[in-house]
Amino acid sequence: MSIIDIKELLGRLDSRCLGFLEKASQFCVQQRHAEVTPEHYLLQMLNDSNNQFNQLLESAGIDPVSWIRLLLLRVDRLKKNHTGNPVFSQDL
Repeated sequence: MSIIDIKELLGRLDSRCLGFLEKASQFCVQQRHAEVTPEHYLLQMLNDSNNQFNQLLESAGIDPVSWIRLLLLRVDRLKKNHTGNPVFSQDL
């Protein structure tokens, strides 16, 4: 496993991607989850009113609403007892 400098990684994100990550972190805190996961991040991308991600999925024949439902199910299965600040999942 490699060690990643989180500050360096965050510095490489554009403002839009950083905004999705911030919203994913906020959602994670609201849900009392311990980690910000790819599911948290993808949900924020899919819920953005001005996104190209939905268009990409639709062009590939994938229904974005079905993806949102699936991601919400996965997020709902995560433990909801964390009281501190979440950490970024290594899967991100």
